[in-house]
Amino acid sequence: MCGRFTLTKSQLSEVAGLLDASFDPAFQQQFQPRFNIAPTDTHWIFCIANQQVELRPSVWGLLPFWSKKPEGFINARVETIIEKPAFKDAFKNRRCVIPADGFYEWTGSKAPKQPYWFHLPQTETFLFAGLFEESRSKDREGILTSFTILTTAAGGTVKPYHQRMPIIISPKIAKDWVSTSPPINLKQAQDLIHLVTDIPDIPLEAKAVSKKVNSPKVDDPTCIEAA
Repeated sequence: MCGRFTLTKSQLSEVAGLLDASFDPAFQQQFQPRFNIAPTDTHWIFCIANQQVELRPSVWGLLPFWSKKPEGFINARVETIIEKPAFKDAFKNRRCVIPADGFYEWTGSKAPKQPYWFHLPQTETFLFAGLFEESRSKDREGILTSFTILTTAAGGTVKPYHQRMPIIISPKIAKDWVSTSPPINLKQAQDLIHLVTDIPDIPLEAKAVSKKVNSPKVDDPTCIEAA
Protein backbone atom coordinates (compact mmCIF):
# COMPACT_ATOMS: atom_id res chain seq x y z
CA MET A 1 0.00 0.00 0.00
CA CYS A 2 0.98 3.64 0.08
CA GLY A 3 -0.02 5.49 3.25
CA ARG A 4 2.34 8.49 3.27
CA PHE A 5 4.48 10.20 0.65
CA THR A 6 6.51 13.32 -0.12
CA LEU A 7 6.80 16.09 -2.69
CA THR A 8 9.62 18.35 -1.55
CA LYS A 9 9.81 20.73 -4.52
CA SER A 10 9.24 24.43 -3.83
CA GLN A 11 7.73 25.62 -7.13
CA LEU A 12 4.43 24.47 -8.59
CA SER A 13 5.66 25.44 -12.07
CA GLU A 14 8.50 22.93 -11.75
CA VAL A 15 6.01 20.17 -10.97
CA ALA A 16 3.65 21.25 -13.78
CA GLY A 17 6.56 21.08 -16.23
CA LEU A 18 6.69 17.29 -15.87
CA LEU A 19 3.67 17.04 -18.18
CA ASP A 20 3.60 20.59 -19.63
CA ALA A 21 0.40 21.07 -17.66
CA SER A 22 -1.64 24.22 -17.20
CA PHE A 23 -2.59 25.45 -13.73
CA ASP A 24 -4.23 28.41 -12.08
CA PRO A 25 -1.41 30.82 -11.06
CA ALA A 26 -3.25 31.43 -7.78
CA PHE A 27 -2.45 27.82 -6.82
CA GLN A 28 1.23 28.74 -6.37
CA GLN A 29 0.29 30.45 -3.10
CA GLN A 30 -1.16 27.15 -1.83
CA PHE A 31 1.87 25.10 -2.89
CA GLN A 32 4.61 24.24 -0.42
CA PRO A 33 7.19 21.48 0.06
CA ARG A 34 5.64 18.45 1.76
CA PHE A 35 7.57 15.85 3.75
CA ASN A 36 4.68 13.83 5.19
CA ILE A 37 1.56 13.84 3.01
CA ALA A 38 -1.15 11.86 4.78
CA PRO A 39 -4.68 10.64 3.91
CA THR A 40 -7.31 13.43 3.81
CA ASP A 41 -4.59 16.00 3.00
CA THR A 42 -5.01 18.15 -0.09
CA HIS A 43 -2.33 17.38 -2.68
CA TRP A 44 -2.06 17.75 -6.48
CA ILE A 45 -3.09 15.65 -9.46
CA PHE A 46 -2.61 15.81 -13.22
CA CYS A 47 -5.78 15.11 -15.18
CA ILE A 48 -7.44 16.04 -18.46
CA ALA A 49 -9.62 19.15 -18.49
CA ASN A 50 -10.75 21.03 -21.59
CA GLN A 51 -8.73 18.60 -23.73
CA GLN A 52 -5.42 19.44 -22.09
CA VAL A 53 -3.41 18.26 -19.10
CA GLU A 54 -4.20 20.29 -15.99
CA LEU A 55 -2.59 20.35 -12.54
CA ARG A 56 -5.14 20.88 -9.78
CA PRO A 57 -5.58 20.39 -6.02
CA SER A 58 -7.32 17.23 -4.83
CA VAL A 59 -7.99 15.48 -1.51
CA TRP A 60 -6.22 12.17 -0.90
CA GLY A 61 -8.91 9.55 -0.40
CA LEU A 62 -11.24 8.83 -3.32
CA LEU A 63 -14.90 9.34 -2.43
CA PRO A 64 -17.39 7.70 -4.84
CA PHE A 65 -20.62 9.68 -5.17
CA TRP A 66 -22.54 6.93 -3.35
CA SER A 67 -20.21 6.72 -0.36
CA LYS A 68 -21.60 7.83 3.00
CA LYS A 69 -18.26 7.49 4.80
CA PRO A 70 -16.16 10.57 5.56
CA GLU A 71 -12.94 8.72 4.68
CA GLY A 72 -12.12 7.89 1.07
CA PHE A 73 -10.12 5.06 -0.50
CA ILE A 74 -6.43 6.04 -0.38
CA ASN A 75 -5.29 3.05 -2.47
CA ALA A 76 -6.77 0.89 -5.22
CA ARG A 77 -5.36 -2.50 -6.21
CA VAL A 78 -4.69 -2.38 -9.95
CA GLU A 79 -5.66 -6.04 -10.28
CA THR A 80 -9.32 -5.32 -9.42
CA ILE A 81 -10.08 -1.77 -10.62
CA ILE A 82 -12.04 -3.04 -13.64
CA GLU A 83 -14.74 -4.63 -11.47
CA LYS A 84 -14.62 -2.97 -8.01
CA PRO A 85 -17.67 -0.68 -7.57
CA ALA A 86 -15.58 1.98 -5.85
CA PHE A 87 -13.18 2.30 -8.78
CA LYS A 88 -14.59 0.96 -12.04
CA ASP A 89 -16.33 4.15 -13.16
CA ALA A 90 -13.36 6.34 -12.26
CA PHE A 91 -11.07 3.93 -14.08
CA LYS A 92 -13.13 4.24 -17.25
CA ASN A 93 -13.59 8.00 -17.09
CA ARG A 94 -11.34 9.77 -14.56
CA ARG A 95 -7.71 8.64 -14.52
CA CYS A 96 -4.99 10.84 -13.10
CA VAL A 97 -1.36 10.85 -12.02
CA ILE A 98 0.01 12.16 -8.75
CA PRO A 99 3.41 13.90 -8.46
CA ALA A 100 5.72 12.71 -5.67
CA ASP A 101 9.41 12.30 -4.95
CA GLY A 102 9.24 9.60 -2.30
CA PHE A 103 6.98 7.37 -0.23
CA TYR A 104 7.19 5.65 3.14
CA GLU A 105 6.82 2.07 4.32
CA TRP A 106 7.34 0.67 7.81
CA THR A 107 9.05 -2.48 9.10
CA GLY A 108 9.21 -4.23 12.46
CA SER A 109 6.87 -6.27 14.61
CA LYS A 110 6.62 -3.85 17.52
CA ALA A 111 5.51 -0.22 17.68
CA PRO A 112 6.91 2.22 16.93
CA LYS A 113 7.91 0.61 13.64
CA GLN A 114 10.89 1.83 11.64
CA PRO A 115 9.94 4.01 8.64
CA TYR A 116 11.82 3.81 5.36
CA TRP A 117 11.70 6.50 2.69
CA PHE A 118 11.82 5.20 -0.91
CA HIS A 119 13.10 7.70 -3.47
CA LEU A 120 15.16 8.06 -6.64
CA PRO A 121 18.92 8.71 -6.26
CA GLN A 122 18.67 12.48 -6.83
CA THR A 123 15.21 12.81 -5.26
CA GLU A 124 13.79 13.29 -8.73
CA THR A 125 10.05 13.83 -9.04
CA PHE A 126 8.05 10.85 -10.32
CA LEU A 127 4.39 10.05 -10.93
CA PHE A 128 1.96 7.63 -9.28
CA ALA A 129 -0.85 6.23 -11.43
CA GLY A 130 -4.20 7.09 -9.90
CA LEU A 131 -7.94 7.69 -10.26
CA PHE A 132 -10.04 10.67 -9.22
CA GLU A 133 -13.64 11.55 -8.47
CA GLU A 134 -15.61 14.77 -8.51
CA SER A 135 -18.56 14.95 -6.14
CA ARG A 136 -20.70 17.49 -4.36
CA SER A 137 -18.96 18.37 -1.11
CA LYS A 138 -20.89 18.01 2.13
CA ASP A 139 -18.48 20.07 4.21
CA ARG A 140 -16.98 22.42 1.61
CA GLU A 141 -18.41 24.71 -1.00
CA GLY A 142 -18.71 23.47 -4.57
CA ILE A 143 -17.26 20.28 -6.04
CA LEU A 144 -14.80 18.12 -4.11
CA THR A 145 -12.08 16.43 -6.16
CA SER A 146 -10.58 13.35 -4.49
CA PHE A 147 -8.01 10.79 -5.62
CA THR A 148 -6.60 7.34 -4.94
CA ILE A 149 -3.19 5.84 -5.72
CA LEU A 150 -2.95 2.55 -7.63
CA THR A 151 -0.86 -0.20 -6.06
CA THR A 152 0.68 -3.41 -7.35
CA ALA A 153 2.75 -6.31 -5.99
CA ALA A 154 6.03 -4.95 -4.65
CA GLY A 155 9.18 -5.56 -6.65
CA GLY A 156 12.77 -4.41 -6.75
CA THR A 157 13.96 -2.40 -3.75
CA VAL A 158 10.55 -2.35 -2.06
CA LYS A 159 9.88 -6.10 -2.01
CA PRO A 160 11.93 -6.91 1.13
CA TYR A 161 10.02 -4.23 3.06
CA HIS A 162 6.38 -4.61 1.97
CA GLN A 163 4.06 -6.75 -0.17
CA ARG A 164 2.55 -3.82 -2.07
CA MET A 165 3.83 -0.59 -3.58
CA PRO A 166 2.45 2.38 -5.54
CA ILE A 167 2.62 2.19 -9.34
CA ILE A 168 5.27 4.62 -10.60
CA ILE A 169 5.17 5.61 -14.27
CA SER A 170 7.09 7.84 -16.68
CA PRO A 171 5.73 11.14 -18.06
CA LYS A 172 5.19 9.53 -21.49
CA ILE A 173 3.11 6.70 -20.03
CA ALA A 174 1.35 9.19 -17.77
CA LYS A 175 0.08 11.21 -20.73
CA ASP A 176 -1.35 8.07 -22.34
CA TRP A 177 -2.88 6.99 -19.01
CA VAL A 178 -4.76 10.24 -18.42
CA SER A 179 -5.67 11.11 -22.01
CA THR A 180 -7.23 7.91 -23.41
CA SER A 181 -10.72 9.12 -24.22
CA PRO A 182 -13.76 7.61 -22.48
CA PRO A 183 -15.79 5.55 -22.76
CA ILE A 184 -13.31 2.68 -22.97
CA ASN A 185 -14.15 -0.91 -23.86
CA LEU A 186 -12.81 -4.05 -22.18
CA LYS A 187 -9.77 -4.35 -24.48
CA GLN A 188 -8.84 -0.70 -23.93
CA ALA A 189 -9.22 -1.23 -20.18
CA GLN A 190 -6.88 -4.23 -20.27
CA ASP A 191 -4.43 -2.31 -22.46
CA LEU A 192 -4.38 0.57 -19.98
CA ILE A 193 -3.65 -1.80 -17.09
CA HIS A 194 -0.80 -3.38 -19.06
CA LEU A 195 0.47 0.12 -19.86
CA VAL A 196 1.10 0.90 -16.20
CA THR A 197 2.12 -2.57 -15.00
CA ASP A 198 4.34 -3.96 -17.76
CA ILE A 199 7.24 -1.66 -16.96
CA PRO A 200 10.74 -2.26 -15.52
CA ASP A 201 11.44 -1.88 -11.81
CA ILE A 202 12.21 1.70 -10.81
CA PRO A 203 15.74 2.11 -9.30
CA LEU A 204 14.53 3.31 -5.92
CA GLU A 205 16.71 3.73 -2.85
CA ALA A 206 15.53 2.78 0.65
CA LYS A 207 16.55 5.05 3.52
CA ALA A 208 15.77 4.46 7.19
CA VAL A 209 14.44 7.78 8.45
CA SER A 210 13.28 9.53 11.60
CA LYS A 211 10.30 8.08 13.45
CA LYS A 212 8.94 11.61 13.58
CA VAL A 213 7.20 10.76 10.31
CA ASN A 214 5.01 8.31 12.24
CA SER A 215 2.93 11.32 13.30
CA PRO A 216 0.99 12.97 10.44
CA LYS A 217 1.25 16.22 12.42
CA VAL A 218 4.99 16.40 11.67
CA ASP A 219 5.64 17.70 8.17
CA ASP A 220 9.13 19.18 7.84
CA PRO A 221 12.60 18.15 6.55
CA THR A 222 13.37 16.21 9.72
CA CYS A 223 10.98 13.50 8.46
CA ILE A 224 13.52 12.37 5.85
CA GLU A 225 16.62 12.66 8.02
CA ALA A 226 18.59 9.42 8.36
CA ALA A 227 17.66 7.35 11.40
